[in-house]
Amino acid sequence: MKASIFCHICLGSVLSLFFVLYYINGNGKWKIYLEFLLGIGGNIGGIFILDNYFNIDNIQIRMYSIAFCLFSFLILTFLLLIIFSHIIKEQNISFRDILLGQKSWIDKYYDTKIKEIEKNLNIDELKKREEEIIKKENLLIEKEKKYNEEYIQKENLLQEKNKIIEEKESSLEEELKKIENLGKQKLQLFLPAKSKVIITKDYVELIPSYFRDINNCILEMNFYEVEYLKKDKINLNNFNAFLISIATAISTYIFNTNSSEIRIHFRYLSENENHIKGYKKLIAIIGKKVVENNMTFIPYNKNNMISKSFECKRALIRSKNIEYDYKSNNYKVWKDYLTYTFYNLEIEGIPFLSFGISVKNEARYKNIFYFLNHIKFEDYLQEKIESINSHFSIEQILYGGRE
Repeated sequence: MKASIFCHICLGSVLSLFFVLYYINGNGKWKIYLEFLLGIGGNIGGIFILDNYFNIDNIQIRMYSIAFCLFSFLILTFLLLIIFSHIIKEQNISFRDILLGQKSWIDKYYDTKIKEIEKNLNIDELKKREEEIIKKENLLIEKEKKYNEEYIQKENLLQEKNKIIEEKESSLEEELKKIENLGKQKLQLFLPAKSKVIITKDYVELIPSYFRDINNCILEMNFYEVEYLKKDKINLNNFNAFLISIATAISTYIFNTNSSEIRIHFRYLSENENHIKGYKKLIAIIGKKVVENNMTFIPYNKNNMISKSFECKRALIRSKNIEYDYKSNNYKVWKDYLTYTFYNLEIEGIPFLSFGISVKNEARYKNIFYFLNHIKFEDYLQEKIESINSHFSIEQILYGGRE
């Protein structure tokens, strides 16, 4: 009997323990009802197994055994619920919730523990700090990104600057080489047609006086131009007088001499006794004296400076364009000369008026020839002749208007 009661008490205790463990984890009333049914079924099944094991035939022993089994199950279940309640009981969790198997108490328990942990760990503060750290991290990322972009941009600019510096250095080296080469060479004046002269110290020192003399000469020519333009009509004698005035101004102011070494003349297109077209003397002066003698006839169809000047529309110097020289009868007397053809005065495509300065001493007068040629002194002569031609028609004066 004692053995049967003890076994039934142990059975009820074990079933009670398992029942409570499952019970407190119940979720919903249907599960609780199911656990009760299983608990009762487990007791009945256990009692049935023990009865068969002990072969209990005595009704009284069987009743006591069953009673102790059920009482031990109920009492131990109740005690275990109390014990577990006190173990897991927290604020806002009532014993009734645990006893009735409400699932909400477990949620409350976990919520309470979470709040307690969060309070102890100061989660709100940690979250704020985390947010601040994230913000700072984002700012750092943005700054780093911006810095990288600026760095790349600066690197590109630096590369461009270095490239420009290299190009400038290369260009500077080239310029220095050119300057160095210039230092090794002498300065030159380029004259028509494709000729050049070396500039000397003496030439440079004479330039200011050349400018002064040429300026005085131009003022004198302007005076004669105005005086002749006042006339209503001029004939060949008047026109020759105008040309002599121009030639005298050039001889007086530019060459500063009445020397017999300077001859200034104008030629015009005509025919010789053989009916060959060429250029005859129109007027000529030596110093300030008018030349009465004829000058060498220069055929138009021969290689000469008059034709070449007409072609390039510039004054030419014989010593610099010797290949175009037509050797006159006095070429050994007049060693060098400057020739200019008025290209706007022509008949059937042939120029009919030219100007010339001849010198006997080419060494003495070469610098003034170069200077006159370089500054295009012939343009001033062109201006005076065009002014007279526009008012009186030089062709009419020379040829009587012939076609």
